Amino acid sequence: MRALPDRRLLTIALALVFLLLLAFYYYHSKISIALGTARIFHPPSPSSPTPPLDDPQNETTRALIIASLQSDDVSWALSLPSTTPSLTTHVYTVDNASAPLTVPANKGHEAMVYLTYIIDHYHTLPAVAIFMHAHETTWHKNDFLNSNSSLTVTRLSQGHDRLSGRVREYLWQYVLGGVEEYCPDEFGCYCDGFGVCFGGDRKEYERYFELRGKRREIEGEMAGMKDEEGRVKAGEEERFRGLGERLQPLIQGMEQIKDKAMDIE
Repeated sequence: MRALPDRRLLTIALALVFLLLLAFYYYHSKISIALGTARIFHPPSPSSPTPPLDDPQNETTRALIIASLQSDDVSWALSLPSTTPSLTTHVYTVDNASAPLTVPANKGHEAMVYLTYIIDHYHTLPAVAIFMHAHETTWHKNDFLNSNSSLTVTRLSQGHDRLSGRVREYLWQYVLGGVEEYCPDEFGCYCDGFGVCFGGDRKEYERYFELRGKRREIEGEMAGMKDEEGRVKAGEEERFRGLGERLQPLIQGMEQIKDKAMDIE
C-alpha cells in the first residue's frame, strides 16, 4: 500500500490553494470595481462638419497650445494672434483649477495639456496644432531663431509645420511614411521649415557652427576661471581678458551669418 501524505505537506498544500483562491477573488473584485466605475470619455459631438485636414481652405488655421504654470510669463504667446491672424493661442495653467483653461489633474507634465486640448477639440482640430512649453527662450529651440519660441512660431512655414515638433519626433516618420528612420538634412530643414536659407550657401551654414564650437569652448574656459560667486579667480584676470577678446569676433561672426541667413539688413 502507498503511504499517506505527510500531514504537514497536506496542510501546506491546502494553505497554498486557499491563498490562490483568495488572491483570485481579490484581483477579480478589483477589476470588476475598476470596470464598473471607469469613466469612458466620448468626444463631444461636432456642432458643424469639420473640414478635412487636406482641405486647402483649412490650411491657414493654426493653434498654439501652451503648457504653463501660474508663475510663467506667457505674454509672448498671448500677443502672437495680433501679428498672426491665422493663429489662435490656448494657454493651459496646470496648477490653477480656476484658470480659463486647465487640466483635469496636474499630472504627466505637458503631456496632460496636449492630450486635454486634443480631446476637447477632437471634432474641431485646426489644420496645424503647435504644442510648446511656456518659456519664450530656451536652449532646445533653433540657434538661428535666437532660441526664441515666438520667432519659431511666426517663421514656421505653412507647408512644413505639419511634419515638425518634438511630440512625435520618434513616431511620425513611421506613422506617416512607413519608415523606421528618417533624418532629413538640417541645412534643408532650416530653409524649408523657417525660411533660413543662407542664400543657398552651405559653407556659411557650416561656418556658423564652426564659430559656435569655438565660442562654446572659450566660454567654458572662462566659466572655469570664476569662483562660486561668479568672480574671476585671483591670478586669472589677464588670461580671462584675453579669452574675452578672442570671444568677441566669434560672436560678431555668428551674428553676421545669422542676419544674412534670415535676410536681416
